Amino acid sequence: MVARQGLPSHLSSSLVSWIRKRDAHILTVDSYTFVADLRFQTYQIDIAEQFTLQVKYLQPRDSGRYECQVSTEPKMSHVVDLRVVVPNVTIVPSPDMIVKRGSIINITCTMTPSLQKPDFIFWYHNGTRVIDYNKPEGPRIHQIAVNETLISSLTIFNANLNHTGNYSCHPSNINYTMTFIHVINDATASMSMNKVSPLPPPFSFWTSLSLVTCLGVFYCSEEPAVAFMLALFAEQIVNHLVVPLRELLY
Repeated sequence: MVARQGLPSHLSSSLVSWIRKRDAHILTVDSYTFVADLRFQTYQIDIAEQFTLQVKYLQPRDSGRYECQVSTEPKMSHVVDLRVVVPNVTIVPSPDMIVKRGSIINITCTMTPSLQKPDFIFWYHNGTRVIDYNKPEGPRIHQIAVNETLISSLTIFNANLNHTGNYSCHPSNINYTMTFIHVINDATASMSMNKVSPLPPPFSFWTSLSLVTCLGVFYCSEEPAVAFMLALFAEQIVNHLVVPLRELLY
C-alpha cells in the first residue's frame, strides 16, 4: 500500500491484528476475538480507522508486550509495553503495639506503587473516623508522596487508655489495613500481656524414673532393676547438665 505523506490513508481493505508477544497468540483480528478470555476485545473508531485493544479487569499476568499489525505491504506494526501494578498497603506497627500511657502513638500507612493518587485517605479508631482538627494536642494526620509511594501517618500525643483499640487506614482506591494499639499504665502490665509461659517444673527423681522405666520396658522388660539404675543415672544427668542449662537459658 502506498500513500502520500500528510494525506489520509484508508485501510478498509487491510486487517488489523493484536498479538500477545510472550506466546505469539493472536488475540483479535479486526473486531473478531480469537482468544477464550472474554476480557480481550477490540473496538473500532470508523472516522480515524483505529482498532483499539481493550483488556478488562487487568491482572498482573497481563503485563507484557502487545503488537498491533496491519496487513499492508510492507507490513506495519507497533509494539506496546503494558505494565500492570498491584497497589500494596502496609501499616506500621503491625500487627499490634504496646505503648505506655502518656507516650506518643505514631502509626504509618504506606501505599506502593501508587500510580493513581487516592481521592482521600481516612483513618479510623474502632470504626470511628479520626479527624485532624489541627490542634497541638492532636491527633495529627500527615501525608507525603515519594515517587510512586504514598505515605500517611497518624500521630496521637499523650496517649491514654481510651486510645486502645483497632486503627485502620482507608485509601479511597485500595483495600484498607489495620493494627491494634494497647495503651497500658506501666511496664508491669505489659509483661502480663506478653503471655510469657511459665518455666517448666524441675525434674525430679520420680520423673526421671518414670521416663527411664519406659525405656527400660522397651529395651529390657524382664530387667526392672536395670530400669531403676537407669533412672538414678538419668537423675544425675538432669542435676548436673539439664538444670544448669535451663537456668542459663531462662
